Amino acid sequence: MKRRNFLTTHQKTIYKRKRFKNPYFKKRKKRAWRTFFLFLSLFLITCSIPLALGFAPVFKIHEIQIQGLTSITQENVESIVQNQLQKKRYLIFPQNTRFFLKTSQLKNELQKVFDFDTLEIYIENQRIHIQVEERIQGLIWNSQGQYQFIDLEGMIIGSLDESEVTQINQRLNIVAPISDNELETTLQPTMPIIVDISQTDIAVDQQIFSHEIVQNIIDFDKLLRTLLIQPKTYETERTNAKWMKVKTENGFDVLFEINQNIEEQGTTLEVILDQYSDKLSEIQYIDVRFGNHVYIK
Repeated sequence: MKRRNFLTTHQKTIYKRKRFKNPYFKKRKKRAWRTFFLFLSLFLITCSIPLALGFAPVFKIHEIQIQGLTSITQENVESIVQNQLQKKRYLIFPQNTRFFLKTSQLKNELQKVFDFDTLEIYIENQRIHIQVEERIQGLIWNSQGQYQFIDLEGMIIGSLDESEVTQINQRLNIVAPISDNELETTLQPTMPIIVDISQTDIAVDQQIFSHEIVQNIIDFDKLLRTLLIQPKTYETERTNAKWMKVKTENGFDVLFEINQNIEEQGTTLEVILDQYSDKLSEIQYIDVRFGNHVYIK
């Protein structure tokens, strides 16, 4: 019978248990408190950043600058802005700081109350900038020496009051300039003035134009101003005329079709202004009613 080496068998058993250690490489014990402290520090740092951005005085908005208002008062716009600044973001952070003001929400709030054609909002340092362009709400009709409002649907809706007539006469240089503080109301300074040469008697609630024609006149007025042409009045021969003559501050008139494509007529006008840029003072009128056939007298 083969003799067993119990010592060898015992050593193999110990080896298989893997409980041996190298005395030269002692394993350090894990210290749980260091890991806890590390995570706590990272958490506090992460929380302190938004708190600093939301409550630090250096990031707070202290000034509201509004440009482009004509008939709307600055106080009415500022009240809506201030109301937005007092609201909370994420139920914690005030919106009166540059990092937590929700400009998209502010735009929506302003557009709910005011009908702006364009509205731009941006923040610079501790100031919020608001650039607006008011949407033209209609036209002014002049016949038999009386001024009346035409709404966007082309209907006469009432007469101008004395203060509004004064502003129109001031625009047309009929009276001396008057400060805004002396006026009871403020008209949009670019609202087109239509002069009826036929002097037809027009009553309230009478339909003058279609909605499309009213919009075409407003669009052509804006187009003229982008080309640095300042319209004074729009003359029409009768209430159902298909074209109008624009009297301008530039010294020449512009004739256009009110029921045709305004963009195409504007492109034609731009080409003519470029071709005759050095002779504009000699031009009496530009006619863009007939497509590429332009008549200059």
